[in-house]
Amino acid sequence: MGQPRTRIGHKLILSFVLLVMVVVGMSGWVLFELTRRSLEWQMRIHLVSVAKLVSTSLSGDVLRYLRPGREHSNLYRTLMGKLQRAEQGVGARHVFVFDRQHRSLLDTDGLMPIGREYPKLLFDRRELERVWSGHTAYSVLFFDDDDVPYMTGYAPIFAGGEVVAAVGVEIGAAFMDTIRVFGRSVLVFAGLGALLTVVVAWLLARTLTRPIQKLVRAAREIGLGHLNQEV
Repeated sequence: MGQPRTRIGHKLILSFVLLVMVVVGMSGWVLFELTRRSLEWQMRIHLVSVAKLVSTSLSGDVLRYLRPGREHSNLYRTLMGKLQRAEQGVGARHVFVFDRQHRSLLDTDGLMPIGREYPKLLFDRRELERVWSGHTAYSVLFFDDDDVPYMTGYAPIFAGGEVVAAVGVEIGAAFMDTIRVFGRSVLVFAGLGALLTVVVAWLLARTLTRPIQKLVRAAREIGLGHLNQEV
């Protein structure tokens, strides 16, 4: 008697667990994706707003006076001071200004002299096409050598109605920490849900298989000739 009951119970438990786990898993994944996309979109809006704010503080006509070797000029120091204050004010990790040939004009890291080309801008060619046409843009999510996530916002700098340079603002993507914590919470919730589902399914299987077991026992007794067996 125990074997049929065991088979039926196992099938009920497995079916119920699979159904609930599919529903919980899909719901968790959808919620995770919606949260990630929402936070990333907010980050993009913040990036382009900050980049545009920084670009309005710089004059394209003045930037034209920056030439290789003029890193010790008063003009360069003044512009660098303004850019560094902007970097601190917006909480950026790096702010840099470059011309249409991707050559450095100003760089808060102090590692790029005037005229040196930024190799990393090759990865954002499509985004920079928007900038050279007069619009703001943002990069995809990148990770630096220390595995720290960041994104870059770009804004054009005008001179006489023409885009002569652009500013890039790198800001750490702090929302990724939130996403990681949220992802772990979803996994914990899914694990607890699976455990609870197994317990509920086991109790449900016991409840459903008891009448079946009684029916099988009664049928067997009747087959043996015990016609007074209660069904």
